Amino acid sequence: MRFQVLRQWAAVLFVVLTSLVSGYYSFFVDPPKVLIQKDGAANWEERMKPVREHLPATILEVGYVSDLEDTALIQEYSLTRYALAPVVVRTGVEFEWIIGNFTQPGFESILDEQIPSGYTVEKLGFGIYLIHRILP
Repeated sequence: MRFQVLRQWAAVLFVVLTSLVSGYYSFFVDPPKVLIQKDGAANWEERMKPVREHLPATILEVGYVSDLEDTALIQEYSLTRYALAPVVVRTGVEFEWIIGNFTQPGFESILDEQIPSGYTVEKLGFGIYLIHRILP
């Protein structure tokens, strides 16, 4: 009985210590680069200002597509959600308004595959595009 209690406490202590070490490493040793370069969140809010200005005030939910790799995609998607709150940002192209974050030329071919019914694209700078999907 006592051995089982000690084993449970050891497991809990292991989880707590592992979480603390992992959190320390992620925050201090190897933080996401966009967050440590001149206040990444504030910079991202500046990048999203044109989106806010061009997006109709009645829109409560928008889509998000990108050609970035997984890690950068997660970071920039999270920052976009933060910068545009209370507008809900979801991944995908099933929305009338879509935010495109493209770094490579030729992204239009990706959009043509994903949005067959037609759309308009407005370049807002910094690789950010506002896509208005023409709903059938």
